[in-house]
Amino acid sequence: KRIIIYSDDEQLKHFIEECLIDKTYSKKLYFGIVSDVLADEVYERFHIDIHNFNCSLSGNEVRKILTDHGSEELEAARGQRAVEYKDFMKIPYVISKPSAVQEGGEYRNKPCLKFQTHILKLPAYSLT
Repeated sequence: KRIIIYSDDEQLKHFIEECLIDKTYSKKLYFGIVSDVLADEVYERFHIDIHNFNCSLSGNEVRKILTDHGSEELEAARGQRAVEYKDFMKIPYVISKPSAVQEGGEYRNKPCLKFQTHILKLPAYSLT
């Protein structure tokens, strides 16, 4: 079974660990359908229809994100900090309670959106 439905943080932690341990791990974790409220806001602001779209993360995407954005040195040159494993644990919160949504250009000829939120403190997670 290649599809995993998100249920809790422990499952997400296990998913990220598997992605990092097994370079061929290609399962996809689904976080759920975008809320109608958020889809309405996105459509009103950007004319992008995301009604009934799912938020998901694949094993390949986890590895690509860390490869492309996991270097402290390269990200500092971009004015950013490197993505860390624990950042993936914030995904459910960010997509369910974004404080801002912005257009993010295109990826593979499809529009992208940037979800942002302010996170003061979330539980610490340790990947083993």
